[in-house]
Amino acid sequence: FELVEDFLPLQDKSYNEDWIKTWSTKWMIDKDDLLRLRNHFGEKIAYYFAFLQFYFTWLIIPSIAGLVTHFSGAKYSIPFSIFITLWSVIFVEFWRRKEYELAVEWGVRHFSRVERRRPEFRAECFIKNPITGEEVPYFSPWKRWLRRAVVAPVILIFSLTLSLSLLFYIMIEVIMSEYYSGPFRDQLKVGPERLVHELKYFILTAQILNLFMELVLPYLFRFGSFSMKRIKNNGATKDGGRNEDESAFLKRVRKEVKLPVYEIYTDYAEMITQYGYVSLFSSIWPLTPVFAFVNNWVELRSDAIKLCEHTRRPIPKRADSIGPWLENLVILTWFSSITNPSLIYLYHPETHAFKSPFSVVFVIALIWFTEHIFNMIHYLIKQMLAALPNAASEIVQKEEYEVKKRLLEKAGLEKIGISLETSSNLGHEYEESMKKREDSEWFWHSDHVATVEEA
Repeated sequence: FELVEDFLPLQDKSYNEDWIKTWSTKWMIDKDDLLRLRNHFGEKIAYYFAFLQFYFTWLIIPSIAGLVTHFSGAKYSIPFSIFITLWSVIFVEFWRRKEYELAVEWGVRHFSRVERRRPEFRAECFIKNPITGEEVPYFSPWKRWLRRAVVAPVILIFSLTLSLSLLFYIMIEVIMSEYYSGPFRDQLKVGPERLVHELKYFILTAQILNLFMELVLPYLFRFGSFSMKRIKNNGATKDGGRNEDESAFLKRVRKEVKLPVYEIYTDYAEMITQYGYVSLFSSIWPLTPVFAFVNNWVELRSDAIKLCEHTRRPIPKRADSIGPWLENLVILTWFSSITNPSLIYLYHPETHAFKSPFSVVFVIALIWFTEHIFNMIHYLIKQMLAALPNAASEIVQKEEYEVKKRLLEKAGLEKIGISLETSSNLGHEYEESMKKREDSEWFWHSDHVATVEEA
């Protein structure tokens, strides 16, 4: 394959046009839309759009609460901060449940447990697997960890650089506030408005710029590249003597090969970062969920256009979840139990940090207490959701029941006294059954137990 530079599936133009047209005219994406998307692009892409749709829907409630809080004039509202923290916990746990339901529905449950070998993997040797007895490729674990440790010095250098930079800026702030006595000293004060401006940029301006870069900029680049190429060739076209259909096909192939590979990591990172702004900093600006809600409606459609027009068609890949991004959601949710009370203490009109009657030790203890309350609530919510009826769990239990039934019928154990309903105690019942029948003539003539004869 020395002459092969790359391989890729070509875009299905009819599917893409129907997909974009359908999603552009619908307010909500339903299960049938996700199923068609999964059948065309694979579970990995479908899970991203399923998460984005789920997140978009769940933003309705905090958006309403944010509007009420904003127009009521409350600043750094304590009830709204508590509400956002609780909403974050419930959202993550309901998505975990939804993720499992999709895995069962799409037939990919536990797929991530299957170890897949990368095409780039090169084994040192082949050894015998002690469980299966088969020859399997082997790579020394200590060499694997040694390769991973190569990046440790780079991480350490950048961490030290960041720490020293932060220390330098903190020193400048301390010097300016404590020892500076020149012009504009009276204007050096804590400004909560700066936090609001920063958050507005990240949740509003930055997302508009990102939308422009994802949708508009690729069109401009392609138009400029086409114009330059046309000027360079003086409008001449070369078809090499091929017929019209073949030339059109080759032109389409060359066009798609030049497109960048779709990186789902970028889209996930964008949405998880936005979730962080909503869960961690909504108490600063209550309209944060509102603009996230509006952005995500557009994001669902713009990502579909990007996938169809501005990137190569991705090779379908299987998945049973959104992967490590779920753990990122859990971590951000936990951090929200710390940031929200901290922001309330620092900037709430009645508990302003620089005017507060409470000591720092009291505040730290209070934040520690709220974090533990959060963990308790998180645990209770998980237990409550686990107790709720789940259609996916019933499907899984039914499948496991059928598997056990077939195994028992194949082994013929039901006919010697072992019931299907108590198959979880199979070993115990089997021993009791054998004790009852080991001296009986029926046992030694059973059709379901192999008879050993001398050769």
